[in-house]
Amino acid sequence: MTMTEADVFCPACQAYVHAFLERCPACGAARKPRLDEAAADPRLGLEALAADPVLRRKLTHLIDGYALTAPRLDLPHKTGFGDAPRPDFTIGEATAMLVALLVFRGYGCPPRPSEPAEVRLALTAEELEVREAKSHERIVGIPLSGILSIAAPASGGLPRWAGIQFGGATAMRTPAIPVGSFLVTYAADGSFDQLSVQNRPGMFSSKARPDYYTNIRRWVGLTAAEAAERRWSAIGLDRYLAEIGLGPAAVAERPAPAGAAPPGEAAGPAMAMAPATRPSTRAALEELDDLRSAGLVTDDEYRRKRQEILDRL
Repeated sequence: MTMTEADVFCPACQAYVHAFLERCPACGAARKPRLDEAAADPRLGLEALAADPVLRRKLTHLIDGYALTAPRLDLPHKTGFGDAPRPDFTIGEATAMLVALLVFRGYGCPPRPSEPAEVRLALTAEELEVREAKSHERIVGIPLSGILSIAAPASGGLPRWAGIQFGGATAMRTPAIPVGSFLVTYAADGSFDQLSVQNRPGMFSSKARPDYYTNIRRWVGLTAAEAAERRWSAIGLDRYLAEIGLGPAAVAERPAPAGAAPPGEAAGPAMAMAPATRPSTRAALEELDDLRSAGLVTDDEYRRKRQEILDRL
């Protein structure tokens, strides 16, 4: 076990930061990336955090406090018979109750990401789901293992954002959506996306105590860290890196936007790498074939990505 609870969060701004990133995406503070350690031993201790008795006690006290304002909640750490403690509850189960408490304004939700939608959040074993507030219809699912950062805005509500920094390159220099009470940056199928959540104004907005979003950021971050380690241990680091948009082939396939900085310099939404680090066309095609063989890309995605690679010739 090499990582602790403190290692999961940025010491400067307390954002959740993925173990492989070189700097905090929210404030740019340097940190120790754990990719080399994971290559030597995939078990960094992140899964063990979900069973840490000290953390479970902290979360139990937190849930009990919120239960005072929502007494009909089905508390995950109680049996229902005389409120006896349930010893096997997981941090994920308890965190699921936290994120489900309120209706939010969400940005980054299809079909119009920059317009607010009334949403609820739901945490499953594998995803942070965004659901329509009234119908509970699923809008988007964020893979927990793909969450790279959960950050809060700077004081004054302005974005505090340094971008995703990995391998000496920077992606997503500026959030593409309004920044609310917290900003989730994640990767799915090698592409970066963001979800911004803020409190919904109205009669029940006062139920969101000042520390509510800090707690969501903290506990969803711990759940995401555990899911990430479980995922890369299951499929291997190379495939996992490609899956979350940090693999060399995945980086090279992402075309630079108009007006992007030269390779090696800070860029906009696309990640720039020095030409010497770009894989050959053959290597990129072979990597794409491996992803399809592993079932990580659909046939349509395979054909589209393959054509993008060939178009660079």
